[in-house]
Amino acid sequence: FTGLTVETSTSYGVNLSSVNVNFVETSVIGAGYFGIFATSSEVGLTNSTVENSASTGVHAANSSLVLNDSSVVSSSGPGVFAQDGTISMTGGSSEFNANNGITLSGSAGVASLAGVNIANNSNYGLQCGGFDMATCEVSFEANGMGPTTACPLECDPDGMGDDGDAPGGEDTGIGDTGIGDTGM
Repeated sequence: FTGLTVETSTSYGVNLSSVNVNFVETSVIGAGYFGIFATSSEVGLTNSTVENSASTGVHAANSSLVLNDSSVVSSSGPGVFAQDGTISMTGGSSEFNANNGITLSGSAGVASLAGVNIANNSNYGLQCGGFDMATCEVSFEANGMGPTTACPLECDPDGMGDDGDAPGGEDTGIGDTGIGDTGM
């Protein structure tokens, strides 16, 4: 699909099951539940936007998800949620979501993130779970609970393991010194 626009749906913006589909220059805006929901599918988004979803912006279960220069913005849940399967995100962003910017869940998943901006999400920028991280080149800024949780060292911007920031500390994308964080 090229140039598809889905606006103000009462449920899913797009619901996919056992398909192979690519979206180019697509907008999914104001979904009443998930912006894009995919199960057992191969889904590609290029130069696309998913915004203002009432739940998760893009939810992929046991799927292959490829996002190129695409943004997931202002979801009421996580921006991107991948359960098992694979996710490849190059460029683009996950911002202003009311949960994690990107949540990786399950133990049978592989993620490759390169040049992705994860900013201003209410919880963590990135939750890695049991996913294997093939590539993790991500910038973080102002995520409410810190840049990462349950992520390997190569995904941790301060190299301290887990998130390295005091809970609720400012997420600057660089290591916290702990000075000034009361945390008590």
